[in-house]
Amino acid sequence: MVSPYTIDIPDQRLAAIMAKVEAYDWSQLPDAGGWRSGVGIADLKRLVTYWRETYDWRNVERRLNQLPNFTTEVEGERIHFVHVRGNGPKPPVLLLHGWPGSFLEFEQLLEPLATDGRYPAAGARTRARQDQDWSTVDVRARRTACSR
Repeated sequence: MVSPYTIDIPDQRLAAIMAKVEAYDWSQLPDAGGWRSGVGIADLKRLVTYWRETYDWRNVERRLNQLPNFTTEVEGERIHFVHVRGNGPKPPVLLLHGWPGSFLEFEQLLEPLATDGRYPAAGARTRARQDQDWSTVDVRARRTACSR
């Protein structure tokens, strides 16, 4: 069964993540000299500073929840997907990502693909019609057809 999905990370979870980030013992991370042996420590510290002082998860969460998010179960696995209905005559497109990866890799492609290349006026966003009558069988059939 396909169900609408809302991203809603509890405040406690965000606080726990922030506490781990803030408590990290940088002395345990050897500096092998920049990017020659992993992530450069100076760059990693700048990223952590950004997470702690600038990054706004709630803002990102609101933006992501504007997308038509759904979940379903396929062969015993719960999967998340975004279903954006196009307005053109072209066949549907299924975008998949690998690990490590995220559906966010495709976020900027959703509107151009859904509008069949005809972009709306600057600043306007199209909202996809949410079709909630899919069944797990429909999703399996689509997945099987796409994997051939």
